[in-house]
Amino acid sequence: KICYIGCGVTTGIGAVINTAKVEPGDNVVVFGLGGIGLNVMPCTGAANQQWAQNSAQNSAHIHLQGNAAIVTAADSTHDGTSANVVNVTLMGAEDLMGDFEIEVEVNVATPSDGKYKPIVSRTVGGSNADAQFNLQIQTNGNINFFMGNGASSGIALNGGTLVSSTWTAIKVTMSSNVVSLYVDSVLKESATFSGSRQSASTLPMQIGRYLNPSGFQYFTGQVRNFK
Repeated sequence: KICYIGCGVTTGIGAVINTAKVEPGDNVVVFGLGGIGLNVMPCTGAANQQWAQNSAQNSAHIHLQGNAAIVTAADSTHDGTSANVVNVTLMGAEDLMGDFEIEVEVNVATPSDGKYKPIVSRTVGGSNADAQFNLQIQTNGNINFFMGNGASSGIALNGGTLVSSTWTAIKVTMSSNVVSLYVDSVLKESATFSGSRQSASTLPMQIGRYLNPSGFQYFTGQVRNFK
């Protein structure tokens, strides 16, 4: 028990201070609620306890339900800058290297504004081929999801043009390398990922920002019901 406490506490603190380099005002979500994950959080307890670290307009929550960790993010407005970017800290087996689901609702006034608008992503920033994934609105307003395989795009799915100034539900699922993109509960495209999946371990999952070779891209619009 002494070793467990010593390892869990120091590793959890180190993950916050040294690895993620969390600073006051940052929004952080922890995936994985074992000995380390629980020590990243300021409190632990029974199932259904939640923790939130708030900023002026955005917050992230973890709900403990049995052994499952369900991640949600509060409604937020993004202005095309870093002001409302949310960092999602993944830990251990929750590193999105297996099957996963991503759900989110977005509302964008001008989807085809000539800018890439990342909704949620994870990448090392070297190239799109190095991206673990990126769910975005493209310059022409198209809903797009892609995953790099280290050499090129392992998969790229399109969901059609986003309707302006309208809340739209987007869902991405990955099951046994089959990736599917849904818009308002309608399957838009599905395909099989090919190549090597990227861990993108040097950057956290981010809501509202994507790093490509040319620099950061930011989301402009509203986000709600991320999970």
